[in-house]
Amino acid sequence: MFAPTIADYYRYALDAARKEVFETPDERVVGMETEEWATYLITKYVMEPVEVEPGATMTMHETTSERGYAAFRVVLPVVWTDTLAVIAKEGLAGQGAWMGFDYTDFFDLHRFPETIGLMVPDSPNKVNEINGVKGKINEYIKSLNTAISLENETFPD
Repeated sequence: MFAPTIADYYRYALDAARKEVFETPDERVVGMETEEWATYLITKYVMEPVEVEPGATMTMHETTSERGYAAFRVVLPVVWTDTLAVIAKEGLAGQGAWMGFDYTDFFDLHRFPETIGLMVPDSPNKVNEINGVKGKINEYIKSLNTAISLENETFPD
């Protein structure tokens, strides 16, 4: 099973924008500037690139897994935006979704707000796993931004 992607969000956004246009009463449309209305709709649905908090670095926090086992959460503080709220809520993938991966795992907003991170079990191999998780976090952000950039090029059309 594949996770929903940024492209899926934009398909939804396009449908929502079309619906808004078609449901707007004719008497209201007559007085509207077409370019101004289009700009409003684009601004309403367009996503912003994911931005790491200036000067932030990845940190590791001792915690427990959902099952109560000792674990570490590697997190990277990000500039929290409406875009990230949608990505976190929907568990959106960027480009090249990892099959069977739950992208909501990148977000633990109750314990680690305004971060993107992943859990690592406390194990003898945790150093290698932590390094792998750091790579996944960076790859996820890059994947999101690439997908957002591509969709932002075509969405206004």
